[in-house]
Amino acid sequence: ADSLPMPRPLLLVVWDFDRSFIDGDCEWSTFEHFGLGPEAQQLSRSAEFAGRWPACTDRLFGMLAAGVDGRAPVSRAELCEVVAGLQPFPAMRQVADAIAGARAAGLPVEQRVLSDANTTLIDVILQQLELRDGFSAVVSNESHWEGERLRAAPFLSSGEAAAQTAAVDGGVRTQYCPANLCKGAVVASWLSELQPERCIYIGDGRGDYGAGVQLRAGKDLLCARADYPLHSLLQGQAAADGEAPVVAQWLSWVDGKEVLAEVEETLENIRSGKL
Repeated sequence: ADSLPMPRPLLLVVWDFDRSFIDGDCEWSTFEHFGLGPEAQQLSRSAEFAGRWPACTDRLFGMLAAGVDGRAPVSRAELCEVVAGLQPFPAMRQVADAIAGARAAGLPVEQRVLSDANTTLIDVILQQLELRDGFSAVVSNESHWEGERLRAAPFLSSGEAAAQTAAVDGGVRTQYCPANLCKGAVVASWLSELQPERCIYIGDGRGDYGAGVQLRAGKDLLCARADYPLHSLLQGQAAADGEAPVVAQWLSWVDGKEVLAEVEETLENIRSGKL
């Protein structure tokens, strides 16, 4: 989004986005708003689409545009209007504003999105919040418009996913990673590319555990939404499953104020030269 060259970031904040930046899920919320909640549940659990969420959403977006079962077709403008209305946690909005403001003021910090939603819906929300330029990257499942219909495709092909080594064997993929997106692989590449002094990852779901495995002991922080699947994995379920451990510090959060306090402290340490 921003094109100005910046020095190596001292802080990198990575957002899972759904149920961590916004208090909801941009795809599920859209399907439920237009009455396709039951169909989304049924399709996502079917043999055809189980473990293939982008393909499932592609079918559902097609159903919205076609207006199946007597429903009126949903236009691009109507879909975007609903998505644009999804709101972030107030404290998480403050986190994003703080990082964007610090970067605009010349501080070596940045934030990125790493989400199993899709690029179009995330962009709609960030543009509506006037925050898109505050994010240096959005990595998610690919999507684009074909007229009034939104198309969605997986970030990874099945062949690419199969080639990834398991985290327990020193690789990047955990048993909780969906086939279409291994967040551990993306976080590992970002840490290698950017070499930040600190990375703060904010998430809630099982797919975020792999990202947490890649975080570094003594440097990074994994922020897990309390009483959500990632939190359960960190509390012992992953160890019971024989999965690779998270060695970085982690904290649980409820409304984002806990995360805001950590980010504000880190920014102050950067400004004062302590980091």
